[in-house]
Amino acid sequence: MLRHRTSSDVETVALLVLKALGAEDRTLPEYAGEVGRNAGARRVDDESAWVLVRLEGPYVIGVCHGAPEWDFERREPVPGGAHLTGLFVDPGHWGHGHGRALLRAAAEHVQTRGFQTVRLWVAVDNTRAIRLYRAEGWQATGRHATASDGKDLAEYETELASRQSSSQKAYPVLWGGL
Repeated sequence: MLRHRTSSDVETVALLVLKALGAEDRTLPEYAGEVGRNAGARRVDDESAWVLVRLEGPYVIGVCHGAPEWDFERREPVPGGAHLTGLFVDPGHWGHGHGRALLRAAAEHVQTRGFQTVRLWVAVDNTRAIRLYRAEGWQATGRHATASDGKDLAEYETELASRQSSSQKAYPVLWGGL
C-alpha cells in the first residue's frame, strides 16, 4: 500500500533512508542525524512538497519525496517541472517492485498536481536505480553534477504527458488508504 507520509513517520523514514544509503556505501550529510530528521519534518509541513511511503503491513519499507523544480540560477520555479528529490527502499525489500511502485505513484501524484515533467539525479554507479528509471521510460538529460558525498550524478527526466498517450507506460492507480 502507498500513502502520504505523516508526521509520525519522520523518525522511521529517516532511519530507512540511512539504511538504504548505507547499503550503497553512501553518506549524505543532508540525510544524517538531526539534519535529516528536521528536513523530513519540514517536508511534511511544506504544502508544495510531497512525500509518499510504501507500506508492507504496518511497516514503512520505502519512501520517495519531491517538490516543484527550482531553477537556482534564475531563483524561480521551473514552470511545469517537478523534482524527485529522493527514492529509497529498505535494502531487505530490494528487487520486489517497491521502488517501481513508488516511482509510478510519484509520477501519478505530480501529474495530478499539474506538472508535465519530472527530473531526478542519480549516482552514475547506481546501476539498479538507472535500470529502473530506463525501464520506466526515463531518459538521461546529459546533465551531470556531484553529490555532497562526492559521487558523480546524472540527471534523468520523464515527460508525463507522453505517458498518458502511451498504453505501455500509463500509470495505474496505485493508492490505498487515502
